Amino acid sequence: MSHPLTTWFERSRLAAHLGYRPDEPLRFLSQRLCGLWLVWIGAVIVVAALFGGAFLIHPLIFGLGYVGGMALIFGTPAVERRLSYGPETRFQANMGRLAIILMFVLMALIAGRAFATLDYRTIWLGALLATALHFIPFAFVHGPAMLWMALPLTLIALAGFALPELPLLVIAVLDGGVKLSFGIALLRSRRPETVYLSGGANGTDRSYQPAGADQPGDLPGGRPGPGRH
Repeated sequence: MSHPLTTWFERSRLAAHLGYRPDEPLRFLSQRLCGLWLVWIGAVIVVAALFGGAFLIHPLIFGLGYVGGMALIFGTPAVERRLSYGPETRFQANMGRLAIILMFVLMALIAGRAFATLDYRTIWLGALLATALHFIPFAFVHGPAMLWMALPLTLIALAGFALPELPLLVIAVLDGGVKLSFGIALLRSRRPETVYLSGGANGTDRSYQPAGADQPGDLPGGRPGPGRH
């Protein structure tokens, strides 16, 4: 049975333009790094909401937490060496950039007008919904867990729009809780995963497999994992 990502890869010209190679499996080597970020930003959202006051989610707490987390987690080589199994491919790097662009475009489309009236509820709900949707293309960078996480996050944000009486604090705590839960799961993962979409030249292997099938603890292709040098 084909992996759900297979059809998109086989038919999309965009994937080729972004650097996708049919003979190159997707290896999710930075899942633990992503997990740490999700734990961090989930906690930041909850804390910023608890002290949100008139802003609902305090922008200073959120902003400092966001920038500080980016610098600490993605800007510190020691953290990357500890948690990442290797660099992402050119295609994955481009998909990550596309996901970030998508997030800001969606934010502008969903909540752009709310900035003029300082409707903080709509602004934050728009930000949470845009962030939830931007995790979908991140599935090509960090694996199918991003798709599973995007679903409850999207529903939580939509519930905030549909139920005006529902406090944003509840929405923020639920959103942060989902991110924390998935982050912990990814952070505790022991081996990176690999999706084989085209099965190399013959296109027969489309199974979803854990990386390191050669030996426990090895990375795809037999490269030793951490502690096996």
